[in-house]
Amino acid sequence: MAEARSKQGISLIARVLLIITFALVCGGIGVGWLVFHTATEQAGDVFDSQLAQTAGLLIALADSDADELPDRRHAIEEGELNGSDSALSMRSRTARRDSPAPSEYRFRQRLIYQVWQAEPMQLILRSPRAPETPLPVAANGFSDQQWKDSHWRFYRLERDGRIAIVGQDARVRGWLTHEFGEHGFVPLTLGFGATLLLTWAGVALGLRPLSKLTREVQARAPERLDPLDAAKRPRELAVLVAALDALFERVAHAFEHERRFTADAAHELRTPLAALSAQIQVAQTAADAATRNARLEESLRGLQRMARLVEQLLAVARLDALDGAKREPVDATELARKLAAELAPGAFERGIELALDAPQAVTLAAQPDLLRAALRNLVDNAIRHSPAGATVEIALREDGGMLIGEVRDSGLGVPEPLRQRLGERFLRVAGSETGGAGLGLSIVRRIAELHGGSLEFAANSPQGLIARLKLPTELQARRSP
Repeated sequence: MAEARSKQGISLIARVLLIITFALVCGGIGVGWLVFHTATEQAGDVFDSQLAQTAGLLIALADSDADELPDRRHAIEEGELNGSDSALSMRSRTARRDSPAPSEYRFRQRLIYQVWQAEPMQLILRSPRAPETPLPVAANGFSDQQWKDSHWRFYRLERDGRIAIVGQDARVRGWLTHEFGEHGFVPLTLGFGATLLLTWAGVALGLRPLSKLTREVQARAPERLDPLDAAKRPRELAVLVAALDALFERVAHAFEHERRFTADAAHELRTPLAALSAQIQVAQTAADAATRNARLEESLRGLQRMARLVEQLLAVARLDALDGAKREPVDATELARKLAAELAPGAFERGIELALDAPQAVTLAAQPDLLRAALRNLVDNAIRHSPAGATVEIALREDGGMLIGEVRDSGLGVPEPLRQRLGERFLRVAGSETGGAGLGLSIVRRIAELHGGSLEFAANSPQGLIARLKLPTELQARRSP
């Protein structure tokens, strides 16, 4: 049992979980990248908008302080627009007092800026870190420039004779952009983990009926072949249960068939074994050699009948184990000709003549050994039931895509009600003295079924029996039997 389990593949639950996990991971990676990429792009757009708004605000501030510009230049702290007597500077100071300390700004930006008067070129405003010379930005709009061994993002705005240049350190900008992206990615990751756990729990819960069915089948005793309870099962499992019930039914029929076959075989072997034992005992106590030899010859014939019976029993068992015959092109005429030549000496000893009526060649798709066994059983049965001086005819013809092989004898024949049962196992015709076991015709019928054909019987004229074997030709033989 342990070895069998070690050879088993991965469980269905584990397989489903792996597939779902793989799909979720791939989807999560894709969605995460999209969220991060979108968040960083939007953060960049926000920062660009802030640069543009700051440039416009600086020009507006420069215009409001226009009366004092010839007298002084303003040194302005980063992010603060300072003026002693302007309402805007008052609001800035008020906002600064009400704001958290610089260390509390989570997304504090480092900006530099300059405001110039266009004509004549004169510096109006600048941040403490900004030089008094113009920043390296020549065109209006956004631009990326290298300044003081660092990469900067600049925005230049020229309006109403004023030029405002605002710059942001690209390293700080990149850190802030990735910070925004990470803030969007972390909740997605947590949500993905929670979704994965819920999916695992859902799959395990959803496949619980399958585990229940597995335990139910494993708990069954080998002899229990009654149907499973298909009520209140999921649709997919209902189909599986129906298939299992059909399998149980077939196995039950097979077991019943084997039991009947074993009982019949034991019954058939019991009688000849008892007779053989009696004959040998008589031979042992015989007073003279003639009596002893006669009993021994009778015992030998009994052994030959038993050998034939055992051979037929083995043939029946092998045929029952087959689901279909492996077919190949066979010349039925040539096969019947060789079979007639093989059986002719035995028929001649009984005073019976064999006749073959067949076209030059009749080809069909069949298993050669099985086809030969079927014809041999039919001819042998006809020979044993025909009186001396009779003729056993073998006829082959093709009709409507079927090969029809007939074996006609001139024996006593079989009454109509009993002809319908010919081919049943261990069936003997009353009054027959051939000593057969009643298996030959059942073997022929099984061979016909394996080839998709049939075995029929009819009365011969003026007396006797016609055994008619019908098998599909090559075109129809490709179908499953």
